[in-house]
Amino acid sequence: MPEASSRILVDRSVVRLDGRPFFTFGTRLYLTPQDRLREALATMIAAGFNSVGSPPCSPGTLPLLHDFFDATEATNLMAVLMTDQRLPEHGRYLAENFSHRSSLHSYVLSPRSPDKNGLNSFLRERDTLRTKDLFHPISIPINARHTDPAWFQAQDIHTISSPPRQIVNRRIIQPRPAMEIGRLRETMPANAPHRPILATDVPVGIGDEERLLGLYDDDPWVKRFPARSTEWFPWLANLIRMPRRDFLGPDPEILRLQVYELLTMGVRGIMLDFYEMFGGQAPYTGRDRFLEAAQLAQEINVFQDFFAEGQLTTHSIETGHPRLGASMIRHGHDSLILLRMDGYEEDFFVDEAYMERTEISIAHEGGEDLHAWRMDFPMARKLDIHKDSVGTLRFLAGPLELTGLILLTPGSKRPQELADEIAGRLPFVARLALQQLEVRHAKISLIEGELRALGAGIDNSERLNSVYKILRDARNALDANDFATCHEMSRAGTRRIRQLVKYQVARALASPYHEKSELLSCLRMNYHTLPRFYRDGAQETARAFTDLT
Repeated sequence: MPEASSRILVDRSVVRLDGRPFFTFGTRLYLTPQDRLREALATMIAAGFNSVGSPPCSPGTLPLLHDFFDATEATNLMAVLMTDQRLPEHGRYLAENFSHRSSLHSYVLSPRSPDKNGLNSFLRERDTLRTKDLFHPISIPINARHTDPAWFQAQDIHTISSPPRQIVNRRIIQPRPAMEIGRLRETMPANAPHRPILATDVPVGIGDEERLLGLYDDDPWVKRFPARSTEWFPWLANLIRMPRRDFLGPDPEILRLQVYELLTMGVRGIMLDFYEMFGGQAPYTGRDRFLEAAQLAQEINVFQDFFAEGQLTTHSIETGHPRLGASMIRHGHDSLILLRMDGYEEDFFVDEAYMERTEISIAHEGGEDLHAWRMDFPMARKLDIHKDSVGTLRFLAGPLELTGLILLTPGSKRPQELADEIAGRLPFVARLALQQLEVRHAKISLIEGELRALGAGIDNSERLNSVYKILRDARNALDANDFATCHEMSRAGTRRIRQLVKYQVARALASPYHEKSELLSCLRMNYHTLPRFYRDGAQETARAFTDLT
């Protein structure tokens, strides 16, 4: 067996790859069959991901994992090796078979209970693994219940995993990893070692609770998995039997806000939930979420130095709006302000999350003159900045949709380099934005057709036609190589779709059909299940009338 080696180095709170700061951004594989591994990984690398989480590794899945590592090395992706939760304390298999792989990023061992027995179990497995591999980082998913300082001392990387989804008061609660990071930091001892924080399992798909409620029709995508998959992952047998309709994870805008929330928490890496949740049979597909993740990957790649080794500052930033948050990351002499709309609502994404004017105020004590630049796609642009007598910097950030990036810098070289990088990626990002609008328009058109056939919901025909006109104009702009216009129009069409969805879900929330049915209560909160909500609601009403009479 070749000697173990590692291209990854944990330098205090920074992960470095071949000596360069490295921000881990990718997704996990779970159910992709061996004959489609290279295709899936090639799609990930083309989208801008740099890492991938492995299927659960155990002695029974070694052939699959060897194919997986062959594919990661062929596509230049770094592989986070995940152990199988059903077989704890088998770390020696990992090191004996994969420690020599050039694409190995780190080991993530099975979760442990926060008590002393769980800690001792992890320490035993970690030490066994360390004797086989001295170089690669080792961690386990931890959360705010792991309050013993020994947990923090024992990790090479602090890996945060979201708790399982829960159904509370007839509502499916989607966990937010950033909240878990906030709780964890509150419990960290003052002398906790500086470790990079990676957020894993950022949800892009549905949970078991939604399936158990029976929210979905048959999904042809699941049926593509080979029969052996149920031998590797027994829970997949339940997945195949369950009725379902689309993977119905968070809408793309929610995924974007979740990622930006994590960036404002100073994480050094983000691993999205399963890649397979980005698939599905058109028009019920998760591809719109994949395209949003790919756009996020481009933004992260442009500003990787800030996210990989920049330091969060404590500057007080006033955004002028209660639903607009801001954080600042400093890297060298430059600072990056991350703006993020607070788009979470109790039941669904209700706000259009678009601002025409945003005024930013920040206390500045330094003597040097700073320049402000908006650094979003489709292009970077310089902002007028004013400094008052007490040192407060004020500037108009301009229109904002969901998120925004502003660079504060004393010079012009850095913003020009970043502007050139944005311009170079714009053709690709414009195509991503257009494809996302095409996918969402197809999905929404089908749902709206079903609602009209049922005589339920709001007639959105006129709004849908306006989206199609925007889509047509965006295609024409792309054909003319006007990438900035294509990007702006595509995102404008997506905003129109968000507003259209908002109207339909708001009407469903006001419907009387949910009072006594847990299923109907959940159906009405997801736009993609509204046709079934109205069908089942009408049947329930008719049944209640029959029982009464």
